Amino acid sequence: MTPSRRGGLLDVIDEITLTQVIENFYDRMLADERLAHFFAGVNLVHLRAHQRSFLLAALSGPELFNELTLAASHLPLGLTDDDFDRALGHLMGAMADAGVPGTAVAPIAERLEPLRAHIVAAATRGRTA
Repeated sequence: MTPSRRGGLLDVIDEITLTQVIENFYDRMLADERLAHFFAGVNLVHLRAHQRSFLLAALSGPELFNELTLAASHLPLGLTDDDFDRALGHLMGAMADAGVPGTAVAPIAERLEPLRAHIVAAATRGRTA
């Protein structure tokens, strides 16, 4: 795997690998009967491109994203902690399947965990289903 020159956690993920991760991640999400309904009627080509931009930002430096935009796009969905955990698990599995070293997967999960506060609806916090 050729390292990225972007810095941060992306040093271990090249462009081809990132594309594989995103494709596999959405394949997993759509196959998950608990999560698939969130994508009904969604333009998945656009969403995959957006996810790519998000992951590039989230993994390459200290500034992750605009928290208000992230909350505005996810909170209306009523996502639960369990939904977040499932999605994060699918992302970590997609990374492992794409050959991202295990020593990089855990720090990536740690980097993304604080996003829970902006993605999980306050009314559902602590709820698992």
